[in-house]
Amino acid sequence: MVFSKFYRKFSYLCLIGTLWACDNKSTVRHVLEREAIISIDTVMIDSKGEFLYLNDELRQSTLSSDKRFLYNFNERESSIEQINLDELCLDELLIFDRDGPNGIGSLISNIQLAGEGRMLIWSLRGAGIFGLQGSRLSSVELSPVEDVFSNGYHYSLRTFKENFNNIFGLTINWDSHSYFFWKLNPENGQLKNYNLSEFDKVKSFVLQQMDGARVVRGNLPGVFLSDDSDKLFLSNEVSNDIYIYDPKLDSLIHYALPHNSIPQIKVNVTFPKAESQEEMNKLLTDFKEDINFSKLNWDQEAKLFYRFSYKEKFTRSMDIGGSPVPSSSEVFLSVWDSELNLLSEQQVQGLTETPKTHFVKDGKIWVFVNVEDEMGFLRLSLDL
Repeated sequence: MVFSKFYRKFSYLCLIGTLWACDNKSTVRHVLEREAIISIDTVMIDSKGEFLYLNDELRQSTLSSDKRFLYNFNERESSIEQINLDELCLDELLIFDRDGPNGIGSLISNIQLAGEGRMLIWSLRGAGIFGLQGSRLSSVELSPVEDVFSNGYHYSLRTFKENFNNIFGLTINWDSHSYFFWKLNPENGQLKNYNLSEFDKVKSFVLQQMDGARVVRGNLPGVFLSDDSDKLFLSNEVSNDIYIYDPKLDSLIHYALPHNSIPQIKVNVTFPKAESQEEMNKLLTDFKEDINFSKLNWDQEAKLFYRFSYKEKFTRSMDIGGSPVPSSSEVFLSVWDSELNLLSEQQVQGLTETPKTHFVKDGKIWVFVNVEDEMGFLRLSLDL
């Protein structure tokens, strides 16, 4: 998808269908109720002469509670870029030590605001709470988690920005391909594990390339932990299954999101093990050409849930590691109300690439785009 540096805006009309059936013998029909307008504009971030870190496509970034600031970790410079999303400019560079008593370590896996002026940073060195000026305020002891999940990997860490009482995480067991959701009280080391049995179907979509009995290459479907509100949302790449965690009730509830024009789950439910790189690449393209689901987003202002899904298309392009690179994508947007009733589901004609890092701010969905090595965002507005 090619973008210019100039502001562009377009809109298109599409019809929203509501799925209904009178009884078991009825044919399912779409009832056209009203028109929806999706408008998309492109905005650029003024870097103030700095080279912003776009290599990770903002995967290591976090938002302030009011969505005014985006904090993007710069692995190259060991700094955090504070982006003012209201003014669309770089606001400040926050410098951190790599080593020493205030060191954050290397290979950063997670950053997240943990209350006013504090950042939770997790790396190979461990997790810690840091001031925005670079001082280590405290270390976060994760040994209770490591003792239980000794063969696991801490997939993602989250805490509620305004109430840093617990840390939540996703862990995967590489041997069993099982996912675990847990809550840790860093003060007393108390750990609670929650069942994610509805995510067991993800195991069917694990891709592996073998050299005899040894796995030499693998692809695990994504599982997402997001915190757009006072709740946590867990979703996965292959199906409509989600979990919503409510900290006030300490409850984790499963939901199967309704869909209309896209599948509920990937069609291919089992994959053979590949014996060569060519076979593995064929499995990867089959996996991505089927439906893929992104994380669940919550719009606090409109009281709506949004979720992208997409199907990628491939030519013969390969990345530096020899994996296939998509040439384009069909992108869909599903919208539910606060009770998870489906309101809209349609292809987004203005998007032809898989949405990368995205979030909801001011009633719009912001999607990161790299425009000639500058930070930009597509902003989608949906008028139901």
